[in-house]
Amino acid sequence: MTETSYFSKILKYSTEYIQLSTTKKVIILTLASLVLSKTINLLKTNLLHRKLLKRAQTKRIERDNKINNDLLTLSEIPSDITSIIINSKIYELIELLNDEKITSEQILIVYYKRAITLGLRLELIAESNFSESLELARKCDNIRKATPKEERHKLGTMFGIPICIKDSIEQKGLDSTCGRAKSCFLPCQNDGIVISLLKSQGAIPFIRSNLSQILRAFDCSNNIWGVGVNPWNKNRSLGGSSGGDAGLIASKCSPIGLGSDVYGSIRIPAAFAGVYGFKPTSGRCDQFGHSLVSYHDISKFSFLQGSIGPLARCTEDLLQVTKCLINPDCREHNPSSPFIPWNEEKFLSKEKLKIGYILSDDFFEAAEPCKRAVKEAIKALETQGHETIEIKIPHFEEISLKVIQLLTAEGKSRGMEAALGGEKPIKGLELFVNLGKMSNLFKRILQLFSGSRTRKILSHTVELSSNQFILNLSRLCVLRSEILNYWVANKFDAIITPALALPAFKHNYGSKLLLASCYLWIANITNSPSGVVPITKVQEQEAHYRNGTSSYINDLLFKYSKECMEGSFGLPVAVQVMTLPWEDEKCLRVMNIIENEIAFYDFPEI
Repeated sequence: MTETSYFSKILKYSTEYIQLSTTKKVIILTLASLVLSKTINLLKTNLLHRKLLKRAQTKRIERDNKINNDLLTLSEIPSDITSIIINSKIYELIELLNDEKITSEQILIVYYKRAITLGLRLELIAESNFSESLELARKCDNIRKATPKEERHKLGTMFGIPICIKDSIEQKGLDSTCGRAKSCFLPCQNDGIVISLLKSQGAIPFIRSNLSQILRAFDCSNNIWGVGVNPWNKNRSLGGSSGGDAGLIASKCSPIGLGSDVYGSIRIPAAFAGVYGFKPTSGRCDQFGHSLVSYHDISKFSFLQGSIGPLARCTEDLLQVTKCLINPDCREHNPSSPFIPWNEEKFLSKEKLKIGYILSDDFFEAAEPCKRAVKEAIKALETQGHETIEIKIPHFEEISLKVIQLLTAEGKSRGMEAALGGEKPIKGLELFVNLGKMSNLFKRILQLFSGSRTRKILSHTVELSSNQFILNLSRLCVLRSEILNYWVANKFDAIITPALALPAFKHNYGSKLLLASCYLWIANITNSPSGVVPITKVQEQEAHYRNGTSSYINDLLFKYSKECMEGSFGLPVAVQVMTLPWEDEKCLRVMNIIENEIAFYDFPEI
């Protein structure tokens, strides 16, 4: 096209526009303005996202350079000592330390070397603080050496033991990224209270663990630290949000970890990785010093009460960290919660127990290996003379739907968008974010073409008015009371359920199968202490998902469940143990009874 013809066309269109009526002019200008506005906003969004990705990449390069330098300075630990260290539980390491057969420095170096090699390869780690942790380890060794042998058992319950820390728990001098790029290069000014409590008992925070983007996705993945790989199967997720902790313990890159849990964030990864995890009663252990992802969370999580808690290789190790976290100093930070000292007698009690158990619920039927895990746990309890009764949790379906409604109540994914700060959601979170962004009208249209369970879920993801939000919370309060009344009336000491309806998901299935974790939500609704105990592995003939008793079949959740169960042979399977609020000792006791009978201490071959 010549320059003359180009200007001729512009002149022609301009003349035609001038001849249009005022109404048509307004319509054209309005449409043009909308298109221009959308285009500019899209360009700005993409530009901000690229800027944040570069920030994340820079942070990762800084981390990699640091650990590469550390790797050059690490001393060699004899192979026999290394083998003893990585195959010992916490209480065994404490005995070895007190007998001067190993040192805290040796434990630290062995685990740090594995974390920055194997753990890095599996993308399980965030930042490290080796210099500080080495200083703490040497300090512990000097104090232990100067302490008479008969007095060493009085040292802190975690004295000289390294621990990995979830990258959302505040630690002085290090970022608390929560898996989002905008939080990179913003080091914490002080240790969170839980870190201070652990250090006061001699624990050595030595590496920070990977986690879900903004702590939401059930995939251990973000744009900073990468996609965490399940050591049992590289095609499987570690879940979230404390996935890095679980992966580091399962791959023997850390002896123990500290995570957090609001609707399964400790228990899901523990179940997926075949390790033990414990969510204490919220308020029994302090959670100050855990980064807030979004102000939208405050109202939600004041009801879905969260906790900071441990992940480990056995119940006894969970116990060591829990004792550290139950501390009178917590009252200074949260005076609204009572201080209830740890009661060792309750944990060691020999009293016979009455246990209720759920094999499955029709709203999301558990896969065969998950049902079998519950049966094996119940058999272990019956072997020890405890009474067991199969039960149904009242209003299970309604509770599950109300939790989803609470998580999406603000509409348009405003909370998640605010938390991301311009960063785009990763693939595992994208579906959940996009679902939240859909208009209420579009969701109602989708319901016309969906199965009955999908219709129910969509109807509970609509944007709520303030009045509807309050009514939803009120109904949840009623449901919570009814569950607890049922629990007390039947005098159950504990309730056992599948940990999830399925073993470890395939990567990027977290948003699709969010509802598979509905068995865990009961503990958050009731503020019950809750733990996960690995029981077994998926057998070859169980690597499928078939409808048994559930009336929900051939919908999207059923399809995704079938896809996830394909190739699941050999994955670990766990159960959940719950007790009434403030009965943390009893919960850990029940977990310990099951563990002693089942003795699942398998680790993946890597």
